[in-house]
Amino acid sequence: MRHGNIKADVEREKIVFGESIDWEESSGGVVRFRRLEAETGEQLIDDGYLNPEERQNYAPSAGEIVAFALEHGGFVDGYMVHPERPDARISLVGLAIPSKHCDVGTVAAFANRFRHADEFTADAEHGCSAWFD
Repeated sequence: MRHGNIKADVEREKIVFGESIDWEESSGGVVRFRRLEAETGEQLIDDGYLNPEERQNYAPSAGEIVAFALEHGGFVDGYMVHPERPDARISLVGLAIPSKHCDVGTVAAFANRFRHADEFTADAEHGCSAWFD
């Protein structure tokens, strides 16, 4: 199934979760994911399952989040909406960069780009994370 230009089928579920979703068990037709490898986010964009221009409220676009996470060895967080809903999509709501990839330059770049997140941490010892409501 396709909603707009974005595909919404069982394959996207397998890419993100490794299996199809039992949507009867999901809360309101939404399933969240955390710490998805940035390369998988890139695959979702390349395969037409994630719109790189899509954004959660005031968050940077999905493409910007994936690009930063890819460049800095990070992960993305988000949610998937039931394929039968008219608003079926994958949305990214955050990202995390592990401390092993957080040198001074990465922390500064992260802070500069994501400091307006609803939840925000950026330090070399604990890593960087941002979440947008």
